[in-house]
Amino acid sequence: MKTCKTCNQTKELTSFIKHNSNRCKSCLNAYNTEWRRNNPLKYKKIYTEGYLRNKEVVCKKTNDYRKRHPIVAAVSQRNYVARHPQKVKAHSLVYRNIKSGILVKMPCGICGCEKVEAHHENYSNPLEVKWLCVPHHKAWHRAFEAEVS
Repeated sequence: MKTCKTCNQTKELTSFIKHNSNRCKSCLNAYNTEWRRNNPLKYKKIYTEGYLRNKEVVCKKTNDYRKRHPIVAAVSQRNYVARHPQKVKAHSLVYRNIKSGILVKMPCGICGCEKVEAHHENYSNPLEVKWLCVPHHKAWHRAFEAEVS
């Protein structure tokens, strides 16, 4: 049993967070919500700059992460688009052509797997793609990066 310094109630230990043992979970959540509401610019700055400074630390399991951190996800997306406009244009063009039926997905050129990604060797020719499954696509990039280094 422990006493919360905010609400002065004695509660079970499971009602407290390990790294902040002075406040119970409900008081801590109320405090954090109020702080975010009163400091939106600081909150945005902490998440965006902290994320950009420590990319390797942040988990990028896309959907769940983007739902929990929409501001960070939006900043990351904008940065990618700003850094790689030709890639983004090529990816969009391939996506639109697949949807319209002009471009047809083929099996992986190495193993024949049906679940494939479009690989561009040259982004100036956006519709010239190789169809590779995820493992072979990653392996191609690992080999290419090792060759360039």
